[in-house]
Amino acid sequence: VSTQSTWDIMAGSEAAEGLNPKLVSLLQQRYQAKRQKLKSTNFFVSATRLSVHEVPDTCDEVQLRRIFLAAVKERVAEMERDPAGDWDTRPKDRFGRRVGSDPTIKQVKICKDDLGNSRGFGFVEFLHHEHALIALRHINNNPNIFTAKNRLYVEFAIENIQKLKFQKERRDWRDRKVQNQKAQEEVAPSRSTYIARKPLPRETLGKVMKQYSKRKGRTTKPKYMQTQAYQDMICRYIRARKASKAK
Repeated sequence: VSTQSTWDIMAGSEAAEGLNPKLVSLLQQRYQAKRQKLKSTNFFVSATRLSVHEVPDTCDEVQLRRIFLAAVKERVAEMERDPAGDWDTRPKDRFGRRVGSDPTIKQVKICKDDLGNSRGFGFVEFLHHEHALIALRHINNNPNIFTAKNRLYVEFAIENIQKLKFQKERRDWRDRKVQNQKAQEEVAPSRSTYIARKPLPRETLGKVMKQYSKRKGRTTKPKYMQTQAYQDMICRYIRARKASKAK
């Protein structure tokens, strides 16, 4: 909770200087709503998922990912050259390199309305908490990302335990469904699977068609035998047989 409230922009603070009073009032309303949510045991502050507000309409998910990755990579490079305290608690490998030193973003999502237009906020989820904290410190209320008037406001997202549980159950159900389908396909091929068969000899095919016509009481030939292509094929076959007998 302390990490969540550290980066809130309050009226009269140094971080609120130069901002529109209406925007500062909106940020305070969000802050009060967060405090009210966190009173319930059904909500908690995520350690790796960031909530991003005031996203411009021209910014898409690809650009937002690039902004966060570039900010974290630049700051990590500076810290590795001149470490400032024990900010990174991840273990080191045998080469002295932190596990997962390269920042990894698991998901970037910009919320949209029914028409596909951006609603001005989204979420960025990192793999490690250290990288999410660096991104929050560097991008939140930073006038150099876009412009001094168009700034991104970043905070740790508040998660709903019941909603996360429901999403996990849906993922597990989908995984089980896919596994069952694969198991069924291995046991027996589906009806849609095409099994190639060798074509019957012409003499055998003729006998089968005669028997089929007698059994069904047909007096006319099937449609495919009435086509010009089939008649030409029969003529070529007869000519080839005559030529082979003549030899």
